[in-house]
Amino acid sequence: MCRARADGLRVEKLLLLWRLKSFSILPAMSACAVILLSFLIAATPTPTPPQKSGATLINEALVQLQAPKPSKEVQKFQLKEADINEFIAVAIQSKKRLGVKKIQLDVAEAGRVAAVATINMDDVKLDNTGVWLFKKVLSGTQVLKAQGKVVRTGGKARYELEKAEFNGVWVPAWLASAVVSYVGKNQPPHVDITEEFDLPFGITGLVFHSDRVEITR
Repeated sequence: MCRARADGLRVEKLLLLWRLKSFSILPAMSACAVILLSFLIAATPTPTPPQKSGATLINEALVQLQAPKPSKEVQKFQLKEADINEFIAVAIQSKKRLGVKKIQLDVAEAGRVAAVATINMDDVKLDNTGVWLFKKVLSGTQVLKAQGKVVRTGGKARYELEKAEFNGVWVPAWLASAVVSYVGKNQPPHVDITEEFDLPFGITGLVFHSDRVEITR
């Protein structure tokens, strides 16, 4: 019985990897839950098998979000933090992303989102005149820890980064924002999450809790 279940989970994971090969998704809702929105904007979900992992549950939500609303009634989707992180991990594993090797999100009340991202800074080109001051930090593989909040206005949102560090070294928020901006603009769907962008799928509500994100449309 246990062996059959394990085999079923392995098959499910292979199916998810195969499906996600066709995904074109932004790494950094974000570096952060806006990272999530960026992933959602360009994801191409497909029907899922009966036995559901966290990544499968997110994929299933995408199927419903991308479909036309069945009625005028408000739709609500509860996306758990653990499931979001599992989905992002599988997506990154399935296809190389510009500069991004790993992303882990931590959502909280009042739109607060923290993220830990492993980034190859050699893939990120920055022209800001103050960047040279951080030359040693901005090379090779770095671990970016960012904290901020998602600011939503009507059908638009942006990620307001408040503080950040690379490998435990504090850096100005503007510098981390420049990294997130570059990564977002230079790969599909070409969205800079540090600037205001349109929420996808007709989303009208975005509420963050300590362990999940609630989406309404």
